[in-house]
Amino acid sequence: SEKRSARPPVSNTLQVQVRVKEGFMEWRSILCQTNMPGTRICRIQQAVKTAGYNPGPIDGSIGGQPMAAVNAFQRDKGLPVDKYLNVKTLKALGVSPR
Repeated sequence: SEKRSARPPVSNTLQVQVRVKEGFMEWRSILCQTNMPGTRICRIQQAVKTAGYNPGPIDGSIGGQPMAAVNAFQRDKGLPVDKYLNVKTLKALGVSPR
């Protein structure tokens, strides 16, 4: 006689880690709350708008829409893109960091 029973399939899981890019550390000069008065933010917003990006209303506040416009400018110009306003970006926009 023959007896058959169902068995779950056997499988092995293999995890592979692939290095996509060599890691690196970079120091950047950024603007902080102390050196970012509303007038400077307005100049940044206006410069981004003049460069062809939409920062929203020129109101001196650096929120989501202005930073999205700044990040698009950074990407297009090959500048570092992150959540901070850095000095390289200000110079590229023609805005004084001081």
